[in-house]
This record gives sequence, C-alpha cells and structure tokens, in this order.
Amino acid sequence: MNKTEKILSNHGIRPTQMRSKIYRYLRRKQSAVSFSDLKKVFAEKSETNKTANRTTFYRNLKIFEDKGLIHQINDGVGAVSYTHLTLPTICSV
Repeated sequence: MNKTEKILSNHGIRPTQMRSKIYRYLRRKQSAVSFSDLKKVFAEKSETNKTANRTTFYRNLKIFEDKGLIHQINDGVGAVSYTHLTLPTICSV
C-alpha cells in the first residue's frame, strides 16, 4: 500500500485507482484547482479512460471534502475550486 492509499484508508475511504489518482494530483498542486481543470488534466492523460466521467469526479471530490482531505473554495460567482488541506483550518470572524 502506497502513501496515498494509506492516507485514504486512514480517513475511511476505500482507495480505488481513480480516487488515488485524483487525491495524489490535488496533494501535489500548490494552488486550488477548478473542476474543469481537474477533468481536463485527466482527460489529456488518458483519452481511453472512459470511467473518468463528471459524476465520478464530483462523487470523489465530495467524499474527500466530507472526510476533511480537501476544501472547496467558491469564488462567489459560481466557479468552484478544490485544494488539498495540509494544515488545520482556523477560521476567525
């Protein structure tokens, strides 16, 4: 079991091949990634990968967010991006 699979398992997520790829990509990025950019990257990597549809991405991103591995950022005009959480988030109002 590699590092990504261990992280997913430790958060109660079954580490499928697609989940591992998506999470590994988000973990390596230094900035937030939009859904369309994420989908585009995986479409470019594998033209024959027909399992990487929109529902698969949304479902996996939602699982990662629910388990506290990523954070969704809404820019206020409808564009949503996702970023990997590396430090505890502290909000002050």
